[in-house]
Amino acid sequence: MTENVESNLINKNIERSDTIENNLRRQLHEICANRELFPFPNIKVFSGGTAPMREGNSEIPFILDSTDFDEGTFVDPGYANSHRLNLDLQEIQRISDEVIKLSNTKLKPGEKLELNFRHKGKIKKITFIAGDATKEENIPPSFNIYFSGRRVCINDENLENTPSEKIDMLMNRLRPGGFMIPDRDLEDDAAFFAGRQPQDLSLREVEGIRPAPRTVLRLNDQLFNTKKNRYFNEAIDNGQINPKPLLKVLEFADGEKLEFLFDEQEIKKRIKEKNMLYEVKNFSYQSIDHFFSMHPNLKRSDFDISEFGLLHKELNLEIPFDEGTTEEGKIIDDIDRRSRHEATGEITIRGIGLYQKISQ
Repeated sequence: MTENVESNLINKNIERSDTIENNLRRQLHEICANRELFPFPNIKVFSGGTAPMREGNSEIPFILDSTDFDEGTFVDPGYANSHRLNLDLQEIQRISDEVIKLSNTKLKPGEKLELNFRHKGKIKKITFIAGDATKEENIPPSFNIYFSGRRVCINDENLENTPSEKIDMLMNRLRPGGFMIPDRDLEDDAAFFAGRQPQDLSLREVEGIRPAPRTVLRLNDQLFNTKKNRYFNEAIDNGQINPKPLLKVLEFADGEKLEFLFDEQEIKKRIKEKNMLYEVKNFSYQSIDHFFSMHPNLKRSDFDISEFGLLHKELNLEIPFDEGTTEEGKIIDDIDRRSRHEATGEITIRGIGLYQKISQ
């Protein structure tokens, strides 16, 4: 299959997939707006596995348009990555009726971020949790819509369990009369129930939602990111690209320099102690090796390396890369195209299902 033909097929399948998604969005929105079908005064959504992998990948607008929720709880270990959290926050800012002031956009594992915003004249509340959506402390005590995120089974997030393995507990928390939407990226949502039958979980499928089975070209996000990171690291090892870690440096009038590397409270303390003029500048290291040679307390093996920068595997420490050369940009674009091509394949999709919890 040539790249042009593949590209055309992908575009056609994206259009078909978008049509199906739009149908689900419209149908679910109509259900949630109908008090006979959805007898709850407030719509409370719980969703795990929602942290975006890249720009334009946020699920917040789709879930909000589908449900018009009053409260939403979104849980993902990926929210400890400030880049991924900010992708969702940017989407909220985009769809909000007013400017949102955020005092903290960084979360440590287990931490929460709550914010209120106005959407189409109505106040919405969102809680982000940087954690595992199958742990009881990260699950709301009660909710009436369970909306599976599309990254609930990624294996590099250090998840102890997947929603499929904890489906009983999750469905016990879902209010009778509420709805659940399985992972929309599965070829067959029966896989989401891990061998269980919906009726065993007090669920019945809502008729008229699921479309006919279809074969599509689908980009596997997990495989795409795995390949892209691999090829990116190979390009570094082969000397094709030379990413330069970029840090902000605080330089005092007497020449002393402090890097914004760990605790900003220490920086503030030092500013108060010095009590003199200072400037904040950007400092670009010559290479990744140069950075680690200047910081012997840090180990390269403790970091994941991607096009976004150096991300510590345990600490809330993310070091971006300086802008590369034009030639390096072309190489990274080639890596993106190659990874996208290799991570795209045909799958047959049985369709998106919608389930309602019946009274027990």
